[in-house]
Amino acid sequence: MRIHHVGVVTSNMDRSITIYEKLGYRKAVDVIDPFQNNRIVMMDRGEGVMIELIWPANEQSTVRNFSDGYHHLCYEMEPGEDVGQGFKRLRIGKIFTEPITAPAFDGRKVVFACLLDGSFIEFILCEEGEKKNEVRNDGRSH
Repeated sequence: MRIHHVGVVTSNMDRSITIYEKLGYRKAVDVIDPFQNNRIVMMDRGEGVMIELIWPANEQSTVRNFSDGYHHLCYEMEPGEDVGQGFKRLRIGKIFTEPITAPAFDGRKVVFACLLDGSFIEFILCEEGEKKNEVRNDGRSH
């Protein structure tokens, strides 16, 4: 597995996009996630680790009660890696969601875990034969 992105909650998406653009990032993906009720904007510098800006789209948002700032670290799994068994074996926290479809990652499945220190981790699952998420030159993920 490798670090894919850092999730950041924002109450002002335009301001956050501008800040990260000034740091050399570009908007790679901009979607509304109907499963988590958030607007997701992936900011990419072409260096591997992206920034995921998360804005609550409505009252059912999964981040509506979070303050602006760091929300989670996301790892992308390798094909065939079993995050459930591996995570249980490490005894460092608990996966608290079933696999969720993630529109920002071309409909791939993700799960979230809470570590013993209270921080959140997201895992992008990778089925055998499935292409891992990359950013195309035109700025859209594939």
